This record gives sequence, structure tokens and C-alpha cells, in this order.
Amino acid sequence: MRQLGLILMLVALLAPAEPLKGRSVQSLNGAWLFSEEPNGAIRAADWAKAPAPGARTTSVPSLWNCATAPNYRGVAWYWRTFTLPEAWKTQDIRVFFHGIAGESTCYLNGQQLGIVSSPYTLVQFDITKLVRWNEPNVLALRVDASKSALGGGIWQDVELVASDEAHIMDVKVASEANGWVTVRVDLENTSQKTGDAEIYLDVVEGETDKSVARTLQHVEVSPGRNRTDVLLHVKRPRLWSPADPFLYVARVSFRQGPDILDNVDRTFGFRDVRAEGSGILVNGARANVKWTKLACAARVSPEPPCSAAREAQEIQTLRAKGYGGIWVEGGPLSSAALFAADREGMLIAEGPGPGMSVADLVARDSGHPSVAAWHAPSPRDAEDFRTSDGTRPVLVAPPAQDP
Repeated sequence: MRQLGLILMLVALLAPAEPLKGRSVQSLNGAWLFSEEPNGAIRAADWAKAPAPGARTTSVPSLWNCATAPNYRGVAWYWRTFTLPEAWKTQDIRVFFHGIAGESTCYLNGQQLGIVSSPYTLVQFDITKLVRWNEPNVLALRVDASKSALGGGIWQDVELVASDEAHIMDVKVASEANGWVTVRVDLENTSQKTGDAEIYLDVVEGETDKSVARTLQHVEVSPGRNRTDVLLHVKRPRLWSPADPFLYVARVSFRQGPDILDNVDRTFGFRDVRAEGSGILVNGARANVKWTKLACAARVSPEPPCSAAREAQEIQTLRAKGYGGIWVEGGPLSSAALFAADREGMLIAEGPGPGMSVADLVARDSGHPSVAAWHAPSPRDAEDFRTSDGTRPVLVAPPAQDP
């Protein structure tokens, strides 16, 4: 038996390692602890390490104005403890904040990670060297919503992501009505080694999961940030329109031999959009839709969006009421709301919110087929939009109402 045990152990040591399967995600949505910050009565270094005495439970994602502290407009703290699976010990670990209303300072186990200052933009922090194993970790956020037009709180998802030391930071998809797709892949290599790898791109139909085109591109990944564009053509694409909001998925897989180092999916659509007079043309035909206005900056009271998921439900409600276009004022919609608009066939015209540049808005939302036009509050914004994105019209007034 001892000899058999030794043989089995040697076989296990000599056997090839199990291939990596790509990224793993752990949601941090759900119950967090919450407390308002009293004036001058605390040391931030103490609250960054552990929840305040008397902290109460709140739900994330959600604005605190919706339930936990309806009339509060100042500074508040959030806390969440978590443990990590043993399988993540060999991986790089990041925390993703998809949007926080108010300027937020983020801490892990008392160490400052950085600042999140936009309710609309994903921010990620590498926490590989700060996490504790076999004991709870404390994630703390100090959120100052005193100047936030939206309200205060963690109103979009929070996630932990584990992947290889060489991983995908971001994926952007640009598509044309003639079937050409350009996928920009931003990579990060936290090691000090340069290595060869491959990027697999598979375009599938969103409804059927059927592959319609695929390609492979070899890349050399150096330490630090890397970027590559992958070009692909889809024959006879089914075009997205308000009447037929057909979507595709770009599946990006970052591999090295049998190992899947990381993988990301992005939803997109093929369509052409132009302005004609005071109206919008989609795929050469006038968009026969009814438009409505939505003022994001004035939504704290009486009906704030509460969470990105609630805002997405609002898109579905407006569509069910017969609206086909939304002129957004005071800032952009959340990514969740734009995905809902993509699925529902809703046209969106939006502009930047407070503290958000035109370039950042274009980078975030240009892959959504529902974003049919940019709303430029000023001549400077109009010029910046035309420089950043030549595929959409730039409007200073809502499109004409179609019958």
C-alpha cells in the first residue's frame, strides 16, 4: 500500500497541470454595513479598518437615498467583509466598482486603493498584494455625496475578479453595417516576463449562440500595458434597428497554449445611423419613434433611479408605453440601462455628466447600438464629439417627433 501510495503521488507530480479556464468572478452585491459620518468625530484610518459601532445593514447596489438614509446628502461609509477561495492563490485579483454616486475613497484592510469619482465609469483596483488568506478581508468605502446630483451610494455592481497575471483590462467593439468588426483589446501583464500568446475572437448571434465568424491573432505580451486590434468580417449581418434589435456577442479569449488566461464577452450590433434634417435615419430609413426626455441630474427626488438595475427597468417601462427614443439631459445613462435599450430597440441621445469628458463617454458607450446620437450641451462638446466619434450625429436639440 505504501508503495502504491508513492507511485500515485509520483504520477500526480509528473502529470500535466490542469489548464487554466479563464477568469473567475465573485459578486460582492448584497448586504453591506452603512453609517453616516459625523462631523469631526472619527479618524478615517480607524473606519477604514473596521465597521463603525452601530453601523446598520444596507443593500448594494442601491443609492442610500432610496431607503437607508432618504434625506441624507453628506459623507457616509460602507463596509463589506469577504474571504477568497484557495484556488485563487496563484491568480491576480482585482476589485471592480461599476459606478459609485459621490466621490469615493476605497480601502482594503486599512490600505487605500484609490478614488472612484464617477457614477457611470467602471474602475478596477489590483488587490493581489493586499488580500489576506484564510481570514476575512475588509473592504471599506468613504463616499462624499454632498455635490452629487444623482444622490449617494454604491448604485452599480461590485465584483472580485481572479485571472492570470497576464489578463484583459478592457475590450471595445466597433462595428459597421457592412459587417466589419474591430475589437480593441487592452491587456495587462503584471509579471516581468515577455511571452507569446493568442487572442481568439468568436462572433456569435445573441439569440442562438451560433458562431458566424471567428479569427485568431498572435500577440507578444510585454510587462505592463499592451494593446492590440483584431479585425473580423461577418457576411450578411442582420442589422439592429428599433423594430428588430438584433444583437451579436464578441467573445474574446486570451490564451497561451492550452491555458485560457482570461476571457471577456461584449454585446454589440450592426447598424448605420445618420441625421437628416431634424430626424434620425437608422439603416437608411427614418426612425419612426416617439421621443421622451429624461433629466438624470434632477432625479434625486422624488424618484431617484436607486440602482442601475432599476434604471434598466425604467427603460423597459418607457418602451412598453410606446416610446422609442430618449433624450438624456444632465448626464449619461448607466451601462445597465444602455444594455436594456440595446435589447429593447430604444434609441438614446446622451451627453457627458458632471466630471465626465466627451472622450470618456465615447469610449464607454460607443459600442452600444442604442446610442444613436450624442447630445452636445455646448459648441465645445459638439467639436469634441465630432473628433472622438465620426459614426454618430451630434445634436443640440431633441430629434423631431415622428408620428
